[in-house]
Amino acid sequence: MNKLLYILLFISVSAFAQRQSFRGKVVTDHIPLKDIFVIDKSTGFETKTDADGLFRLDIRPGEKLAVYSDRTEVREFTVSKEWFDQQPFELDVKLKGNELKEVVVEDKIDNKSLGLDTSPNLTPAERRKKANKLVGTNQGLSINGDGIINRVTGKSKTIKQSVNTEDKITAVENLRNMYTDDEFYEEFAIPLENVEGFIYYAAENFDCMIWLKANNRAKAKPYLQPLAVEYLNRLADEK
Repeated sequence: MNKLLYILLFISVSAFAQRQSFRGKVVTDHIPLKDIFVIDKSTGFETKTDADGLFRLDIRPGEKLAVYSDRTEVREFTVSKEWFDQQPFELDVKLKGNELKEVVVEDKIDNKSLGLDTSPNLTPAERRKKANKLVGTNQGLSINGDGIINRVTGKSKTIKQSVNTEDKITAVENLRNMYTDDEFYEEFAIPLENVEGFIYYAAENFDCMIWLKANNRAKAKPYLQPLAVEYLNRLADEK
């Protein structure tokens, strides 16, 4: 019995021996942000930034960190060796908000004339993407004013990524509400300390994310089951 205990202890210590204590700082344009969540997607361990935007986690190169809050857009970062030489390493995120540029024209304008769809079913990012599509204008030029700005600045790609990010946020939030921590363990064998990591892992799968975004538990479950097996295998491989 004692021998088995020593073996389990050795495995546990070995798994964490490769991890290093890391001190990071979440900022936006070098301004520190407090109360921002930082999660290690490999382990599900989560922490929150202090008043100076600082946080600490035991991580290792190659792992992915998800940084999120209700005030910022979700961003993922891949840990590199250089981070440990530049502590506290800054992780730059963007604040949520309307990023559409102002367009100055002489004629009276409204949302319809600008090609904007204000449907309540669209997210802000989806409306920005729609505004970025071609619309009819004078002199045979078929491009929205904001579309011109987007193409000049390369913001089109950012807008598409923003839509994908908002879809994942919705999927994550819906999955959190679909199952309790105990149900994640009972139905998918996910350890309680790894539930949060699995939620983000599942939201990364496009097919699963579609049904999670739709908040359809019955349709999402067939995707969650094999994803749970994959996630558990990943956890086992990291030990």
